[in-house]
Amino acid sequence: MSEENEIEKHSFAPAHAAQAGAVLKGDQCILISPSGRFSRKIDLNTVFPSREASSPGLFQRDRRGKIPSIPTGFRTDSRKLMSAVGIHRAHQAGICGSQQAGIVFSIAMSGEYTDNKDLGEMITYTGSGGKEGQKGPHTHDQTLEGRNLLLAKCCPVPVNSQIGGDAGDNWRRGVPIRVVRGAKMRLLSDKSFGPAEGYRYDGIYKIQMYWPTRGKDGHKVWQFRLQRDDRSPAPWTPEGQAWTARHCRVFRDQHNEKRIWYWSNARRIIEALHPDPAYGTPQGHSEYTEAMRKIDQEETIGSDIESLTTEAKRAVYVPDGNRVYETILGDSINRRIWRRLLNYEYQVSTGIHDYMSFIEVALTQPEFMCLLCNRSNRRRATKRYRDDLTVPLVRFASLHCLRCDYNVCLQCVEPFYSSGVKSCPNCLAEGAFERNKTLLRVYQAMEIEGSLRKQR
Repeated sequence: MSEENEIEKHSFAPAHAAQAGAVLKGDQCILISPSGRFSRKIDLNTVFPSREASSPGLFQRDRRGKIPSIPTGFRTDSRKLMSAVGIHRAHQAGICGSQQAGIVFSIAMSGEYTDNKDLGEMITYTGSGGKEGQKGPHTHDQTLEGRNLLLAKCCPVPVNSQIGGDAGDNWRRGVPIRVVRGAKMRLLSDKSFGPAEGYRYDGIYKIQMYWPTRGKDGHKVWQFRLQRDDRSPAPWTPEGQAWTARHCRVFRDQHNEKRIWYWSNARRIIEALHPDPAYGTPQGHSEYTEAMRKIDQEETIGSDIESLTTEAKRAVYVPDGNRVYETILGDSINRRIWRRLLNYEYQVSTGIHDYMSFIEVALTQPEFMCLLCNRSNRRRATKRYRDDLTVPLVRFASLHCLRCDYNVCLQCVEPFYSSGVKSCPNCLAEGAFERNKTLLRVYQAMEIEGSLRKQR
């Protein structure tokens, strides 16, 4: 097979898939609108490489609390893969935190500490240290230092290294901690809340109290009581098991390889996404007639949901059973983009097979990247985007171009509007913008940070 055909077969969005979006051709990328009626080339050689260029994932490494793209119940067959997706970065340590941030991001329970008690909604978790290595009995006392001190700082009371602390009814004010359970937890009790295999993310917990005590091996240990504070159904309940079975296939090495491949291509394209060079100049506009507008309106805001539900019937994965799918069906102005995401061939080519992969691919579509946000980060080695994001995801307060389906933040485009520039930064169509009225509901259903703030 020739190199060109190989690129086409394994591109970010292969040309044979419905409404391709972006096709890699060596050092160039062809941006193709969902309608197929507009395209332009961008040069990938002009990209200023960022530190995120080789890193998969929508959010920064040190994100605290929930990672919106990864649902409660997410399962892997190894600790290594739980680290790869960002739920619990530490490969061996049970406590993953940051001295710089001064908090713990996640803990993993794998059955190594016999002093642990797991009641599902409530956990008594034993701190780190006191052992010669990772396994075996305690040989000396634990201290409230290092990772143990970081855990104590997550409890919403002043740190007390002598007797500990108790937040009482105020425990929900504490730092949100992601909790992972391993299958070995089943060895500790007849009634285990651990998964049948591998590791499982069980949601957000917060520290209610912590205290020193004498452990089963006769040495001092620090213990921390965590209470679950997560709206998602617990994965060990019937409701949670049904959700997990539908939306969280066990994440294995082959899924991780596909994910790395997707993100490496997606990063190359996203970092090269900038406005057309003519944007903002006297030549930076193209004609957009009423006849063109009528056709685009009929395919978007004037269309029905049948085109989506037809694709969904043969899709590899559909995020149904929750508000995400409902809001996608209602987001008519972006309907051509969602049709691509539900297309069977496109899902196979990009590795969509569960909730996480669907959300990651959806929120890295070129049409959802604000070209103007990206331009402001063009020369930075460390890109800075809103809400811990690693991509220039358009804000829900945005404008949508009917001709090419690109979205642009309202606050980014307003200065250009004020100076008389009313064309799209991607296709340069003048007068093609419509206000995004339904993207907010999609973001809220996906629990994207910026849109949730509007509700509070």
